[in-house]
Amino acid sequence: AHARFRRALIETKNPAERRKFWKWCAEDRLFYLNSFVYIFKAKGDPMPVAFNTYPFQDEVLLIMHKCMYDGDARRTEDNPYGQEGFRVKKNRYMGITWLYFIGMVEHGWHFERNRHYLIGSRKKDEVDRGGRAENEDGEQLGEWARLMPKIDFVHLHQPEWMRPPGYVPMRQPWRMDMSIKNPANGNLIVGESANLDFGRSGRYFAIGFDEFAATEKAEGVHAACSSTTFSHAWISTPRGPATQFAMIGRSSIQQINLDWWMHPLHAEGIELKEN
Repeated sequence: AHARFRRALIETKNPAERRKFWKWCAEDRLFYLNSFVYIFKAKGDPMPVAFNTYPFQDEVLLIMHKCMYDGDARRTEDNPYGQEGFRVKKNRYMGITWLYFIGMVEHGWHFERNRHYLIGSRKKDEVDRGGRAENEDGEQLGEWARLMPKIDFVHLHQPEWMRPPGYVPMRQPWRMDMSIKNPANGNLIVGESANLDFGRSGRYFAIGFDEFAATEKAEGVHAACSSTTFSHAWISTPRGPATQFAMIGRSSIQQINLDWWMHPLHAEGIELKEN
């Protein structure tokens, strides 16, 4: 039923309906993800699959949204949204990288105005295409596992009318190495690998860093971009108590701690017993 619903939305030829769906997507990031976003399934038979969020992902996205937009108690003239950073401690195959970098970053790039984002990871090859990319366990990554190609993948699998006017996926001048520019509103996503001057020279609406616990120079990265934005997202699987990621976990920023059993597919067959 949901697949038929998606097809009906995507295949509509009615201009009024297209405008309505665009408006709904702009207003509701969960509607956008569950209606017009396809992600890459690498395990088993590789293919694009509809990003149908699970309840635990819905809750995580709402917390991320609140940190990025809805901090009433923290609002100041310099910080008009009352933004605060957050840390996500996750297990692998939880969909959290897709959730943040598409549900928060790409959505803002797509539908809002005056949004510049910086996204990063341990190595350049894990941020954008080119060279050999590996995860923190040394396993080779495919093309769509990198951060910016994830965004490309979403755009390639959207109808033309849902993309920003004038934007063609993976084509210059809008898609350059380590950057994606929105021609309709001027929004920009730039990528950077871990270094001691990460994000130091810019000013961004938000910064997201993936697999931070496995990053060398993590303390320098954290210090360099500390004043670059009010909204930092530190996302990683844990790597022990002595990492900078673990140190951030002992700070006062919002903590989002996820365990494998929260994902319905991982928890299938588990029986809960009362103690």
